[in-house]
Amino acid sequence: MTTYRFKEITLPVTKTVPCRAGCGKKVRRSTTLSQTVNPWNKDADGNPKSAEQIRAELKAEAERWHPVNDIHPGCLDTAPTGSAAE
Repeated sequence: MTTYRFKEITLPVTKTVPCRAGCGKKVRRSTTLSQTVNPWNKDADGNPKSAEQIRAELKAEAERWHPVNDIHPGCLDTAPTGSAAE
């Protein structure tokens, strides 16, 4: 069986946000966003995406990305869990 390797385009993202628990300390979180250039990765018109299109999508996704765990380790015991409706 033949194995195909497609070029992966990655974009590392790091954001610094204030601690959600209210202590005011800064929390830095990172992630890496990626897509591959392949015949099945298509745009809205049904054409395969180019590397430039993928980079533009990754940059837009990086701007929308927000860290899920935005509480620093010292506040984990005192942080609110869930919503007020619970």
